[in-house]
Amino acid sequence: MKHSSGWMDGLRIHAVAFAGAFAGAFAGAGLLACSQEPSSIEASTPASGEATLATHFRLPPGAERHTSIDTVRAGSAELSVRLSLHGTVGFDQDRRAAVVARLDGVLNEVRANLGDSVEAGELLAVLHSSELARARSASARAVQRSSFALAAFEREKTLWDKQITSEESYFAAEHELAKARLDVESARQELEALGAGTAGRESDLARFELRAPIAGVVVAKDAVLGEAVAGDHRLFEIADLDTVWIDVRVPTSKLVQLTLGQPVTVSSSELERETGAQLAYLDPRIDPGSQTALARVELDNTERVWRPGLFVRLLADVRERHVDVAVPAECVHRSPGEQTDRGVVFVLTQDRDWEAREVTVGFAGTSSFEITAGLQAGEQVARTEGLLLKSVWLGLGGMEE
Repeated sequence: MKHSSGWMDGLRIHAVAFAGAFAGAFAGAGLLACSQEPSSIEASTPASGEATLATHFRLPPGAERHTSIDTVRAGSAELSVRLSLHGTVGFDQDRRAAVVARLDGVLNEVRANLGDSVEAGELLAVLHSSELARARSASARAVQRSSFALAAFEREKTLWDKQITSEESYFAAEHELAKARLDVESARQELEALGAGTAGRESDLARFELRAPIAGVVVAKDAVLGEAVAGDHRLFEIADLDTVWIDVRVPTSKLVQLTLGQPVTVSSSELERETGAQLAYLDPRIDPGSQTALARVELDNTERVWRPGLFVRLLADVRERHVDVAVPAECVHRSPGEQTDRGVVFVLTQDRDWEAREVTVGFAGTSSFEITAGLQAGEQVARTEGLLLKSVWLGLGGMEE
């Protein structure tokens, strides 16, 4: 096998540096023979003095005891290409709630702290509000006037039935009752708009209780005891962390490879953890600046492992193809940095020798390559110790001058 092609020269240069170190190590151990038996190398005689590569070779005597070379059989496989995108863990915005003061007032009690788990309806803080006191007083006066108006109307109705009072007095009492009831309803709706009900005791007219709208964890707090706050002041933020969102930006060229509901893998190198999920959202819009679209994954987080703000990778198998002959990618050796469809695999023969076999690479999957020429299904190829085999083949007798 001649190595006149550029990619083969690159492969030889890459391995020759390791050859010296390998030779020294094994020679020091007394395992490296100074010369190989004639039967251990099969090479054609070069016609023009050009260097050639032996196709068959053996490891130095005793080297097998100090190495562990794993092999794998070439065979049919379903190859896939994995799309990798970078994303960030965030809150599930559908399970997040802000707690605002809603009224001008002073904080009399602050019961919740950052990181606290709270239930829906749990008391977070108490606000003393003069505005609320005035609204509740107005509501109480309206209810009282309504009671007086009802009593007056019932009296006038009784007199009207006995033909003792005038029609004008009867209708005037009816009108006052309707007006009083309207004032009661107006005052009730104003209290509802303020987020407050009627006070339980007369002394509590100014008391406004702020309660958690949802169950979750307090993730933000801006509430200080005794502080005067405005009605639009955000005091707390609560998030249900049982579910989180993973947001990623997808280049326009990759969008056609993704579909809603597609299985994906969320991976974190910091956590040394990965989990499966599904693509839940694809933004129909393209950001004009970055030429990307938003994709989102909803991730179960009942174990509270995935914290908002964490950087993660989103992995999706986007293309699949059935091939007749495939081997793991680490079995195929090519020149570093060179894009070519040619490579070399090391085939274990029936005589337990090694054969350096030139192959043609077809479809490149995420972790395996299709082999379109040079290798047959069922043949065993080396999966590990590739650098060792290359060094023996190229630098320690696997090459004849």
